[in-house]
Parts: sequence; structure tokens; C-alpha cells
Amino acid sequence: MYRIQFFCPRSGNPNWQDLTEGFIWKTPQMFPSLGIAQQACNGLIYRYHAARVIDPQGNIVYSV
Repeated sequence: MYRIQFFCPRSGNPNWQDLTEGFIWKTPQMFPSLGIAQQACNGLIYRYHAARVIDPQGNIVYSV
């Protein structure tokens, strides 16, 4: 399962943050394949400064 992190210096948090889902329980959103995660990552670049895809071992496999 892949997850996405984003970086937005305007948010006041200067760290990479996980893309989360859920209203009350903010859990990292997981993607079953790299292709689906890349598509979602590409869509985030317009809202945030940078985004990246993390593989199950914690390695960065894609970034924009």
C-alpha cells in the first residue's frame, strides 16, 4: 500500500504531512498501486507546494 505526503509552507507547518482521510479519525489515505497514488499525487500539486508517494518500506518512489 502506498501513501502520499505533501508539503505546504503556507499552512504554518514546515514539515511533510500525510494525506489523511476521515473526519474525526485522521488516518493516512492508502493507495493499492503506484499508478493510482501517482495520479492522486499529481492532483495535489495545485493545492500544495510539493507532494510525494511513499512505498510500504518508507522509500520515496515519486515526487512532484
